[in-house]
Formats: sequence, structure tokens, C-alpha cells
Amino acid sequence: MRTYHLSIKTNVEDKVTELNNYLYPDEIFINSSFKLTYKITNIGSEKFPGGKIERFGMSSVPGGPYLHWSFTPPLEIPEILKEASVTQSQSLRLLCQPGVFSLVFQISLDKEGKILYYEHPSKESGSDKYTSPLCIAVDRRQVEIVTLLRQILSNLKKE
Repeated sequence: MRTYHLSIKTNVEDKVTELNNYLYPDEIFINSSFKLTYKITNIGSEKFPGGKIERFGMSSVPGGPYLHWSFTPPLEIPEILKEASVTQSQSLRLLCQPGVFSLVFQISLDKEGKILYYEHPSKESGSDKYTSPLCIAVDRRQVEIVTLLRQILSNLKKE
């Protein structure tokens, strides 16, 4: 059985709103849509044959509930030559409680074999599923309250 080695880097972006300047990188408002961009690099010694992502999962850390998004039809991952990359984006909706989470997904192959996933090409050991670096789900109402309090304080200082 062939083993394919893929390095994956992800980036999450909340949809642009007037409150986004209060978010740090990898922070997303709960109950809102966000854009997930993922770059898949073939770090193996042969061509990756292509496959499908049928669903993304979201895992609260540590060991909290697991949510997932299913895709019909599945998201196609094309063939990737050795040392080449593909970048794709997907819009998702974050439905969870505020806190820390990771995105999880697996690619099913178009032919027989297995995939090992690496967060960085230089990592020595791969995993049988991809787990993103930590992301933070933020409650929009709390950010709106802080914004209003700052405006009130600013207005009081002017008087």
C-alpha cells in the first residue's frame, strides 16, 4: 500500500465586518460565516493521485464536543505533483460556544493507499488526519459591548 505525504497549512478569516479590527489572527465570531483557506503541498516522493474531502470537523479543545460539516458533492482535491501545491477555499459557518477549537479533516483517496498529514514540511512524524493549529471562537456581543464602552469613555473624556 502506498503512503502519500501532505503538508497542510490553513488560514481562517471572518467575513469582513466593522468589528473585525478587534479580532486577532485565527479568531472567528461564533454563529457567523468564515472563509477557510487551505494549502496542500505534496512532500512525498511521488505524485499524489487526488481525492475528496467529504467533511470538515471542528473539535473543541480539550475533548469537548465534535461538530462537522458535510459536503454534497464532496470537495475535489486534484492530482498534486511532487513538491507542488494547491490552494482552495471554502465558506463555513461557525456554530459553537466561545472558546478554543481545531479544524479536522481527512482526504479520501481516489485509489488505494493512505495519507499522512504534516503541519510543516519539516515535521518528522505525520498523522492519519489533519488537525489545524488552534483557533478561537469569539462572542460578537461581547466585542460589541467593549466597543460601546470605549465609545462612551471617549465621549466622557471629551466633555
